[in-house]
Amino acid sequence: MISQEYKGYIIRSSPVAPKSWIIQNAKRGGSLPLVFDGMFTDRHSAMFAIDTYMERKEKVYAKAGTKE
Repeated sequence: MISQEYKGYIIRSSPVAPKSWIIQNAKRGGSLPLVFDGMFTDRHSAMFAIDTYMERKEKVYAKAGTKE
């Protein structure tokens, strides 16, 4: 099974559909955002979803004036 770590998440080929990709947490436990639920057609679209999620998360925290 092919896998790659990217920004705290693991992108790996799906065991159900080998030509599709899924995103999992790199850390133990924790919940996965609903944005990452489902399968992606390639690694790059999964990376794009992670980048988009991280950008929106940063904007929300900047707007609220808090930092993680």
